[in-house]
Amino acid sequence: MERPKGVFISYSWTTPEHEEWVLELATRLRENGVDVKLDKWDLKEGQDVYTFMESMVNSEDIDKVLIICDKGYKDKAEIRKGGVGTETQIITPEIYNDINQEKFIPIIPERGNNGETFIPTYIKTRKYIDLSSEDVYEKGYETLLRNIYERPQFRKPGLGAPPEWLFEEEVVHYKTTNIIKQMEDAMQRVPTRVKGLSNNFIESFFEYLDQFHITEFDSITPIDETILNQIDRMLPLRDDYITYLEKMCNYYEELDVEILIGFFEKIYSYTQPYEGIGSFFDYQFDHYKFIVQELFIYTFAILLNSAQYKTAGEFLRSNFFIKEDLRSELRHESYWIFRQYIKSLEEFRKKRLELNRISLVADLLVQRAENKKYNKTIFDADLLLYYLAFIYDKEFSWPWFPNTYIYARYRKIEILQRLVSKRFFSRVQPLFGISSDQLKEKIKEFKDDYSRGYNNSFERIPALRAHINPDDICTLP
Repeated sequence: MERPKGVFISYSWTTPEHEEWVLELATRLRENGVDVKLDKWDLKEGQDVYTFMESMVNSEDIDKVLIICDKGYKDKAEIRKGGVGTETQIITPEIYNDINQEKFIPIIPERGNNGETFIPTYIKTRKYIDLSSEDVYEKGYETLLRNIYERPQFRKPGLGAPPEWLFEEEVVHYKTTNIIKQMEDAMQRVPTRVKGLSNNFIESFFEYLDQFHITEFDSITPIDETILNQIDRMLPLRDDYITYLEKMCNYYEELDVEILIGFFEKIYSYTQPYEGIGSFFDYQFDHYKFIVQELFIYTFAILLNSAQYKTAGEFLRSNFFIKEDLRSELRHESYWIFRQYIKSLEEFRKKRLELNRISLVADLLVQRAENKKYNKTIFDADLLLYYLAFIYDKEFSWPWFPNTYIYARYRKIEILQRLVSKRFFSRVQPLFGISSDQLKEKIKEFKDDYSRGYNNSFERIPALRAHINPDDICTLP
């Protein structure tokens, strides 16, 4: 195996502890076969400091320059002070002329009180490697080592063929869009028609949802591709539902929760064998399982965004009456029944394409949220659904699992942060269904054991206290 060329570490002598941190990093890299150049080892008495630094940055024998961005480094770099300032003057033109943009790598050894990084302006836009805490250090170190050896964890897959459905006739399901337009007009001119049009929308929604039943998998198209194709084709229908619910939440000061309960009780049936199906097979309902989970997250996000806290609380604390199949008895379940494991994506597709991804469902939820106003809100909604299962004192062994938590790194849920305000708590109290003192105790009871996560990820679900110090709740007017 070909060894990489040299790696130079640029850092600030901020404190003895920080110098020791840098020395340990450099030592470990050398132990892993990386030829690290460090002033403590390679700058000898009598050598010109400027010449040494310039040679390290410009040398063809130096593949990478690791810029250790602690607060001391940033402060000195910004005002061009000391050795760091000298290095900054040398590095800056090299960075702007670096066509490959891979030689200079910001390394984060620490963060501020609010999780902020200390990256100097001249490399602010560069992608960094995070070594700021014990929780992320090993994962970050692996990323660094892979970068140096040019052995990335994620490799671009080969280019496949376009999906066949792209060249088929489109399924027309825009009756729902027309009903939304009629609802907008009725809300302005004929309010008595709104309820009837709402019922019409839901009926039309399920009428078109029926078009996506999979009766068989062909022998040519991989199963997971068929599932993804159906999920993609349902996107306009999903968007119509989002628009419909937004209109309803904005029109009604307090939305009737029975509309939502009835909708999800019915849509759940699409994830199960239906009347007249005869036999059924693995993965047959996975596309419906995905859309049900996605719509539930968006429903909760829209309720929060519209300040429909009372409706949201009643909705989540409701019993949903469902059937697992045509022969089973009607039974009641909590809301996390709408989050089901999608084996065709999380196992079959990963194995078939050799994808080293944590969760393809999480990836898909995020991709489909791009350019939408809820593209960040769904992270909060997804994670809050997990926390609320605990707060509601529900059976917590298998609660709602927040697929997208891996995309919400260092993100704090705003609704939880605002609980420091008594006024705000009084508004959102119907969502939690308990007093402020009881909520404080629940957050304190949320143990690290509950901060689970994916088995194949170092990152765990953040604890509740990562978003709000329970003792700060209702301390402001």
